[in-house]
Amino acid sequence: MISHQEASIIIASSLTKTKNSITLPLCESINHIIAQDIIAPISLPACNNSAMDGYAVRSSDIPATLPITNMIKAGDRCHTALEPRTTVKIMTGAPVPNNADAVVMREDVTEQNNLATFAHSAQSGQYIRYKGQDIQQDSILFDQGTHVTPQVIAIGAATNLHTLSVAQPPTVALLATGDELFPHGATPIEGMHCNITSLALHEQIKQAGGIPLDLGIAKDNPKHLKQMIEQGLVYDMLITCGGISMGDFDYVKQCFDDLGITRHVSSVAIKPGKPFVFGLTPNKTPVFGLPGNPVSAMITFELFVFSAIKQILGSTLLQRSRAWATLAHDYNKPKGKAHIVRLSLHQKEQQTMAVSKPDQSSAKLTSMLDVDALYIAPATLSFIPRDTLIPITLL
Repeated sequence: MISHQEASIIIASSLTKTKNSITLPLCESINHIIAQDIIAPISLPACNNSAMDGYAVRSSDIPATLPITNMIKAGDRCHTALEPRTTVKIMTGAPVPNNADAVVMREDVTEQNNLATFAHSAQSGQYIRYKGQDIQQDSILFDQGTHVTPQVIAIGAATNLHTLSVAQPPTVALLATGDELFPHGATPIEGMHCNITSLALHEQIKQAGGIPLDLGIAKDNPKHLKQMIEQGLVYDMLITCGGISMGDFDYVKQCFDDLGITRHVSSVAIKPGKPFVFGLTPNKTPVFGLPGNPVSAMITFELFVFSAIKQILGSTLLQRSRAWATLAHDYNKPKGKAHIVRLSLHQKEQQTMAVSKPDQSSAKLTSMLDVDALYIAPATLSFIPRDTLIPITLL
C-alpha cells in the first residue's frame, strides 16, 4: 500500500498526451483544450480608437477654442488627418483621426456655435486605445493546453477566429461490476442496489473533458467480467467500479492480470478509497479500478482520474483550483492513512472557514451533498486543531 502522493506520481509518469486533434467551430469548443498555439490573425484594437465620448485634438493645440470640423462615431472609417488647431467630436470606440494624439472628455469642454473651448491642457495619449494595445497581430493568442472558457471564445471572436484546433477528448469506458447492481431506471429489486456509481462517474468524466461510454454491469463471474473488460480496452481509457477489494467475489484484479494489464498501483493509504488500482495494457492504455462504493469512487476519481484525463488532453491545468481555508473545528483521525475530508466552506470576518461534514463515512452518500472542497488530512497526523490553515481542493 502506497501513499496518495506516490500513486499520483506513478500515474502521471505513465501517461502521454494525445496527438489527436479536431477542429471545432469557435462557439462549439467550450471546455475543450487547445491543441496547438493559436496565432492572433489581427491586432486588438484594430485601430487607434477613443476610450471616451469627447473631442480628438492635437495636445499641443490646447488650451484654446477650436472649430469642430467633423463628428466620428463608432463604426465609422476615418482616414483623414486632423488639421492643426481644429478638433473633431468623437464617440467611444470611434477611430481616432491621424495626427490627433489625445481625446478630451466631453465633460471638460464647453461647446457653442460649433466651437469647442478647452480650458486645460491634455497629455499626449490620454483616452486613446492604441492599435494592438491589447493583442498584437501574429503574437501567440492562446497557448497550447489552454482550457477553452467563455472568455477564450470572446477573445477568439474579437480577433476574427472562426474555428479552434482542440485536443481530441479521450473515450473513457465505464464498467460497473457486481451481481447486486441493477441499472438506473429498472424496477428496484429487494436486496439489490441501483448502479449510481456509474451515473456519478459519467458526469465526472464529462467535467474532466472525457467522453464517457457506459459498458453496463458485469456479473461476478470471471469469464463474463473478463469479456466485458476486454470490450473496454479498445477505448482510450477504462474505468471499472467495484470488485477490487478482498471479497470472495472480487475478481477484477485477477482479470486485469489475465489480460496482461500491468498493475502499477494496487491500493492506496487513504480513507475512503483504499481499494484502488491503476495499470497499463501492453499498448499503454490506462486502466483504473475504482471502489464500488459511490462515495469512494467519486473521491478516488477526483484524486487520480481527473488529472489523468487532463494530462492526456495536454491541459496546462491538471488539477482543480487549490486554496487555503481555516479549519473551523478540531479534527481527529487515526494515524496510518490520509483522510480525504469533505468540507463545506463559509466566510467569517474575511476568512474562509472549512467545516467537515458531520459524518465522513463512505457509507453516507449524503456526505457528498453541499461539498465545496476536499482536504487531505496527512497520514502522519492524528489531530488537526481548529484554526489551522489547511490546503483545500475546490470542487
